Amino acid sequence: MAVPVPLLLSKLVQAGTAFLLGAFLVHWNADYPLIWQGPQVPDHAVTAALRYYSNFYHSPPFYAGTLTGVAGATILATIVKLALSPVEGLLFDGATLMLLLSALTVYTSNVVAALRFLPLDALSPSSFFPSPSFTNVKQAAGSIGPVRLVEALQSVAASHMIIAVSLTGVLALQGAQGWAERPSSSSKPVYADPPAPAPKDAAR
Repeated sequence: MAVPVPLLLSKLVQAGTAFLLGAFLVHWNADYPLIWQGPQVPDHAVTAALRYYSNFYHSPPFYAGTLTGVAGATILATIVKLALSPVEGLLFDGATLMLLLSALTVYTSNVVAALRFLPLDALSPSSFFPSPSFTNVKQAAGSIGPVRLVEALQSVAASHMIIAVSLTGVLALQGAQGWAERPSSSSKPVYADPPAPAPKDAAR
């Protein structure tokens, strides 16, 4: 029995979204102290975040390539799924596409711009071992200044939170669509009971 194409596309969207959501939730280790521990960001949190994003910035090319490929396949599958059923899928697939595009926009306009603003080229991963003090980090940051350095890191952390919420919304929409399109009991044919045999004549 062949699997319907929309069902395969739904599975692809769900798997790709779950993969991307997991990739962004990993950043929570560095982002949490930046935006959820009060207005005063501790110096050790800034140093730890720079250490983390320095490793992220200097990661092998296949890491960024994998994320780009998964994101592109997920968006493409959503567009094809919406094109196959533009009327029935307008609510769920249209909203899914909007959330995916909004997450992509936040990533390219906020995260990428902030990571390029940070002095990650001057702070290679090896420069954090042994762990430097915040004063040494500020000296390596150059003319950026500690305030703008913290603001850039907080922008990355907040953008990651927005992206994670958008991807969670995609999974919720796809789950709701699967629930709405499930076969109901009323769609199954109802067969009438066969008539009872007529009683035989007692005289016979």
